[in-house]
Amino acid sequence: MLSENFKLIPRKLNYYWLADNKRQIETAIDEYIKLLKRTHRQNKLKEEKLYHKFFNENSFFLKRDNYTKSWYEQRLHYNTKNYHEPDYSLQPNTNYQTDLNILEVKLPNEGFVKKTTFHPNLYSRVFGHLGQINDYKEYLESEQYDDIIRAKYGWRPTKISFHLLMGRKRDKDDNLEVIEKRVRHFSQGHIYLMTYDELLEYQVKYLERVGLLEIQ
Repeated sequence: MLSENFKLIPRKLNYYWLADNKRQIETAIDEYIKLLKRTHRQNKLKEEKLYHKFFNENSFFLKRDNYTKSWYEQRLHYNTKNYHEPDYSLQPNTNYQTDLNILEVKLPNEGFVKKTTFHPNLYSRVFGHLGQINDYKEYLESEQYDDIIRAKYGWRPTKISFHLLMGRKRDKDDNLEVIEKRVRHFSQGHIYLMTYDELLEYQVKYLERVGLLEIQ
């Protein structure tokens, strides 16, 4: 349920990201773990903004060596007053299968599946998150907004992947059968679900790769 762009695939490394100090990456990982431990269920919007702030201050946490550029809360107008605003738009390296990734950030303490044995289903707020991302998808695939999209990104993306960052890996793994079943039932397989733990795992592997290059 993870896109190829977020998986760690062996490839020729892009050395521009080696400018990131190894200690800086280690510090960011420590800060990320502390932030996860502090997250509460109250004031959800405020909590989400804490993660936005973290990712904005540590852009490599999302980009690593997989992405060359990122945009935060791009305003994609569909009329003069209203607009869609995906949290992050990421431009992959040229050796990827897509030319734009959309990432929506929710909270790590959000669950995936209602705790019931009778027709278990996804929480309503998960469906809300999926609906939000589908609005982005419909917009970005519409020829009606070509000029706006080109102006915002500098080109017209044609191969776009969509990601939802939320929850914890243990909860996802424990409910994976139900999640995959409901995602299939509601035709949401085009949206990749990524947990905060999986993002942390990728960042640790990224740090290991930086360390290996220092040895060489």
